[in-house]
Amino acid sequence: MIGCLVAAWAVRRWRGGARLEAGLAVATWALAAGGSAFLYTLWVPGDAFGTSSDLEVFGLFGVDLVTLFVPRSTMLIPALFGISTPTLSLWGGAASIQYNYLGYLCLSLAAGLLVAMSRAARRRRELARADVTDARTADAATESAMDGAGRARVQVTAEMLAVGVAGVIALLLSLGPVLKVGQTAPGLDAAVMELPTAWLYENVPGLAAMRAVYRWHVVTRWCLLLLAAGGLTALWRGWRGTSRARAVVVVLIAVLAVAEVAPDLMRQRTLRENAIEHVAFLREGIVAEADEMLVDGETILLLPAGDDFLVNYMVPVIGVSSYNAGIDKNYSLALANWPKTVRATVATYPGPDTARHICAVLANHADAVVLAYPDLRSVVLPGVTDAEGESERRAVADELAQDPRFDVERGEWMTVLRAADGSCVP
Repeated sequence: MIGCLVAAWAVRRWRGGARLEAGLAVATWALAAGGSAFLYTLWVPGDAFGTSSDLEVFGLFGVDLVTLFVPRSTMLIPALFGISTPTLSLWGGAASIQYNYLGYLCLSLAAGLLVAMSRAARRRRELARADVTDARTADAATESAMDGAGRARVQVTAEMLAVGVAGVIALLLSLGPVLKVGQTAPGLDAAVMELPTAWLYENVPGLAAMRAVYRWHVVTRWCLLLLAAGGLTALWRGWRGTSRARAVVVVLIAVLAVAEVAPDLMRQRTLRENAIEHVAFLREGIVAEADEMLVDGETILLLPAGDDFLVNYMVPVIGVSSYNAGIDKNYSLALANWPKTVRATVATYPGPDTARHICAVLANHADAVVLAYPDLRSVVLPGVTDAEGESERRAVADELAQDPRFDVERGEWMTVLRAADGSCVP
């Protein structure tokens, strides 16, 4: 969006004769964008960290066009009035379809604004052909345009067009590498067609590691809301002062437009309350226990290791250092920089050589190895339980706790292993 707004401003300044300013603005934006991309490529250690995804992953998480026009049960109006919404069993799962809905009122308002702006541009051209000589009259005339009935006035700005262009670009990127229209069958081959964005997601740094491409749709929704607000402004300016009834209609349209795309507020409140309660549960449970069992400044390795979401919060809070990291790409980046011994321990856990590998880690790379019972990824999600997996992890910890090479400290949530004196030699 920033690039589109800069381009719009530069075009206007260029046409106004300030070509140096326009050129500097475009050059500054290009340097900033290019410099950011360059710094990103320096920071990321090539493709070794394995975060670049297969193209099918981008297709999986791309927006399906059907979801733009079908409201979900998680939205305000269906929830408020008990309206049943269509069940969408689309390829891509629930994550990418919950809030794609654009809203028919917002689309209508945005379309009305664009029509009014088109009429304004046409009026400007007519005035130019009529050779309007009074500068003030010309400026006033080209700043606004009447609708078909001669009522609504809309300020014609390049910025609003830039917002529209940014929204379209973001929508195209959110679709991923293929066009999906109600696609239920898995795979890229089941899509309507491949899009030019496929090359971007395969080759452009940053984009090639994005995966959840539907998040581009956030920009599209923001752009649509801005255009819809412009449409409401046009209605208000056109009808202001003509009658109270019309003013009420405009306010009612605004309220309905917001309500149509709003989430179910009571559901969101419940989710937030549950999340706050779950954070307190984690903080007073596993995090508090880790704080008691581990020593400030220790370097630890948590096993089993993976995409450990909780580590990002727990480790800084309790004041230790950890090889583990989350989320997603952070884990892949960390994994690429682990010592071979640590990687071997993680890869083979649990297994017949686990105790030997842990001893090697304690001898060379860590002060303590923490055997967590909960899954450190799913435990951060309210309502997600893994009783069977937790039982298996406890059993592995019980077995390792019998090894005489380790000093063992047992807790409700974890077992901490440290090297017994003279047992694990570097």
